[in-house]
Amino acid sequence: MDFSTAWINGRSLAKSLQTTRAKHSFGKFALTDRVRIELPRDLYSLGADLAHATPFVVSESLLVTAHDIANPSAVVDFANIRFTENALKSAANDLISDKLTNELELVGSELSADRRQALAFSKLVCVWGRGQRVWGNLNRHYSEDQLGSELDKWLMRAKDEVNAYAAIFPGIAIKGLGVSFASKHLRHLAPTRFAVLDDVISQGLGYALNPAGYNLFISDLRRLQQSHFPEFRIADIEAGLFVLIRQIVRGRAAA
Repeated sequence: MDFSTAWINGRSLAKSLQTTRAKHSFGKFALTDRVRIELPRDLYSLGADLAHATPFVVSESLLVTAHDIANPSAVVDFANIRFTENALKSAANDLISDKLTNELELVGSELSADRRQALAFSKLVCVWGRGQRVWGNLNRHYSEDQLGSELDKWLMRAKDEVNAYAAIFPGIAIKGLGVSFASKHLRHLAPTRFAVLDDVISQGLGYALNPAGYNLFISDLRRLQQSHFPEFRIADIEAGLFVLIRQIVRGRAAA
C-alpha cells in the first residue's frame, strides 16, 4: 500500500479527532475537504490505539485504517469501491453502537398490525434519517388514518418478505416515500434482511434508486456477507459501506 498520497474526508477527520482528542497539525478544514494525511505523524489522530480506527483513503481510492499499516487485512472489491476488511468493520461500528439506531430496531422488531404503531414507527424512521421533509410530504398526501393504514398494510407484508424487490415495491407506491426512505423503514424492520439504499450509495456504487436497483444491492450485500463478513448483518455491512463511500462522494479536491 502506498501511503504517500493518503487523505481523509473532513467530516470523518473531525469525528476522529473528537474521539481521540489527539494533538494534531491539520489546521482548519471544512467537513467536505479532502485533508492530507502524513504518516506516521497522524496515526494517533486516526485512532491507531483504538479497537476501531478511522478509515482513510490511500492510492487508487483504497480505504484502509491505521491498523492496516502494520497488519494489513484483506482487500475487498465491491461495486465501485475498494477497502480493507478493517476499514469496513471500523466504519460499521459507528451505527452498530448507535443508541438511537438500536432503539429504533427494537421498535421495528416489536411492530404489530396497528396503524398507530405504524405511524409512530414511520415518524421515528424519518427523524433518524433526517427526513422531516419526507414526513411532511407523507402527511400532505394522506390523512392520519389513511397514512397509518397504508403504512401498516405495507410493513406487515414486508415483515415476512424475503425478496427485496417485493418488500420495497409497495412502499414506494405510498405517495411521498421514495426508495431511500422506504429502504430506511425496511432496514429497521428487518436489519438481518434489508439495508438502506440512498443517494450516497447510489452515487458512489451505481445502484439505481428503484426496486430493481434495490434488489440488486441487497443481493450483492448478501454475497459480500457470505464471502467476507458472516458475523455482520446486512444492515451493518451497508452502514459501513455508507461511511466509506461518503468520504469519496461528499469530498472536494484534495486540500
